[in-house]
Amino acid sequence: MYKYAVLGSRVELKEKIPNIPGVYYHRLEKIGAEWQIKELMAPEEAVKQLHYLRYEVNDEGNLQSSYHIYSAMFNSYLYSYKNNGAYDKAEIGGERMPTEIPDL
Repeated sequence: MYKYAVLGSRVELKEKIPNIPGVYYHRLEKIGAEWQIKELMAPEEAVKQLHYLRYEVNDEGNLQSSYHIYSAMFNSYLYSYKNNGAYDKAEIGGERMPTEIPDL
């Protein structure tokens, strides 16, 4: 069994964004060493991605916040069972919470 976390890192947007109030989601793709902003997505499509950009435009048309959202595995569990099928123990392995954005 694996345990995942959905994390976010603040990003500064250099791209032109819409000045219409709302929350926007874009697919992100890593090309070389840089993350590139790709197509606009619906929220239900964004949550299926391993990496996406989420930003919010306030009522005045200004950028309020922008985050690179990503999924990261931070623990795995190995469960052991007795011969009769009863639970015996669980061992925790894997990584701890990442300190930087992983390339998944």
